[in-house]
Amino acid sequence: MYSSVAGTNDLNDLLTLCYKILGTFVQRSINDNVSLTSEEYQCLFTYIESDLLNVHRQSSAFLLLRSIMRHSVTIISNDKSLRTQLDNLLRSRIIFMIIQSPYDHIRTACRDLFHIYLFSYEHTKTKLKSYFDFFLLQLDYEDYNGRLSVLIFLNNLFNDLTKQRLNDYAAYFFLPLSCHYYNETNNECKKYFQLNLRLLLEKIDEQHRNDIFKNIVFIWINDKIEHRCLALQLFILFIEIEHEQFDQYLSDVFNFIERELNNIKHNDDNDNDNDEQQKFNDQYIYHLINVLVYVIKYCPNSLEILQLRSVWLKLLKLIDEKCLLHPHIWVRFLSAQFFGLLFERNKPEDIVQHMKKYLPKEDISSNSTATIENGSSCKRLKKSTQSNLDHEPLFIHYIIIFDSSISPLIKIQRLCCCSCSQLKPSDLTEEFCLQVIKNLIYLSKILILSNSNCFDLVVKRCCRLTTYESTKYPNEITRRSSILKWMAALVLDLSSYLTSYLKPFLTVIEREIERDETTINLPLKTLAQDVFDVFKRHCDIHSITSIYADIAKQRRTKRLERKQKLAVLAINQPEIIYRKKRLKQTKRLGLGKKRRMKAIENAKKNRRKKPINKISEDMDDF
Repeated sequence: MYSSVAGTNDLNDLLTLCYKILGTFVQRSINDNVSLTSEEYQCLFTYIESDLLNVHRQSSAFLLLRSIMRHSVTIISNDKSLRTQLDNLLRSRIIFMIIQSPYDHIRTACRDLFHIYLFSYEHTKTKLKSYFDFFLLQLDYEDYNGRLSVLIFLNNLFNDLTKQRLNDYAAYFFLPLSCHYYNETNNECKKYFQLNLRLLLEKIDEQHRNDIFKNIVFIWINDKIEHRCLALQLFILFIEIEHEQFDQYLSDVFNFIERELNNIKHNDDNDNDNDEQQKFNDQYIYHLINVLVYVIKYCPNSLEILQLRSVWLKLLKLIDEKCLLHPHIWVRFLSAQFFGLLFERNKPEDIVQHMKKYLPKEDISSNSTATIENGSSCKRLKKSTQSNLDHEPLFIHYIIIFDSSISPLIKIQRLCCCSCSQLKPSDLTEEFCLQVIKNLIYLSKILILSNSNCFDLVVKRCCRLTTYESTKYPNEITRRSSILKWMAALVLDLSSYLTSYLKPFLTVIEREIERDETTINLPLKTLAQDVFDVFKRHCDIHSITSIYADIAKQRRTKRLERKQKLAVLAINQPEIIYRKKRLKQTKRLGLGKKRRMKAIENAKKNRRKKPINKISEDMDDF
């Protein structure tokens, strides 16, 4: 009675109070030996169904329905008419509101109700499968909120289903989830797809997991490129779950990755279709290398397996030659990360000790120009020590064996130069620069400890990189900061080996310390001062101060000579000075005009977007 009165007069507070009282009554009915009759339950279901159609009264209806479903399981299960009415209510109203309701709290309440319905009431296999079919079909629902609601429901479902039931439905759930995971565009939904797939694979037993991998995932690597890309992303999930048990599949996986990396081709055409294809190819290469990164992280013993050593060496060569300097920044980053994980397994000192066993004496002290003279000795070395190298660290095996016409130290020098080249583009992330510098520090230590002149070229490249940034991109500090950190790291550990390199190092440091302060360069100046303090603590203070003073004096002399030349030129050829000033003025005015025009365009865009943002914020409040 009160429900109908509240519904007609829109007295929602009265309706909510009535439902709360009824909900409390249902909860206490079992303990107080008081129960509602079948007709009273049917009446309540009728009121609940009518209130579910009204957006303003749905929350009140959920309170009562949750109490009935939780505390009257036995009564409803034993009464066919009540069970039928509950089934119709859940299947005709609640299940659709999980996906279609525009309000998050309504979708959450509906998910909870249907979860209670699935786990508290008995269902036949046919009915249960029909519910699962419905939710899997909604994975491509047009609104991402509906898809997200389905994914959250499936996550709760996987958490509470028994292991035996999940084993029975493992492939049934895995296939649609993995396919929709690849096609998903929303990041939040994609994250939940990944969580659900990982949870499903973790909960099923090893036998069913192996069946899924062999019969579904592994078949895709011989299919079209989209399926191969999906298979690579799923490989990572299996590696994270199985760890060392994944070693049994590594031979086939590595052969597949080697085949794909060999087919890498970069297209330099500017056609839009080619750009889209190249973007997809870059993404595909990223996934290929990402699998190898995860293998090193979660299956480190695979680096020591003799049967995989030859494939590892080929993969190292492909990443070294094709991916370290790839045009796409994320491919370069993953390649640097791959080598960084490889370097972490051995200290530079250990690498030098292992390397000395296989290098001729004249090769250790050779300079950077000796690249082909020792080719025959390297080839003889390869034949005589192959069995011993199989038990050495993978990086040692790689630099000793591959491209035997080049000295191993030259190969390390080339890797150092690749690291310098990776720092050359603009807009590099801090994480990427940090990884590159870690690799550069490691490789530099190997060259320094080997007492090789190959390190000279590395120093020149790094110093040239700082000059390049300070002249071409003075408002950027990424490269200079990275090189300063590299210098500090080397001096901290190997200061006694760096006496001959103090002048080029201090030239870079002095230039940044003496530079005019700006808001952009202030952190760089502070870093340069800190690095200089490190030099003073770990090197001979007298030689450091004298070299620094000489560099500062030379810089001041050059600056004075330059000013004098300009003064003489202004007297002798004033038209040249006037032309230069005019060009600077024109350039400054042009840049100022561009900035003003850009600011006006941005202001117009913001004015257009303002009402749209307001609406979206209002929608978020719901």
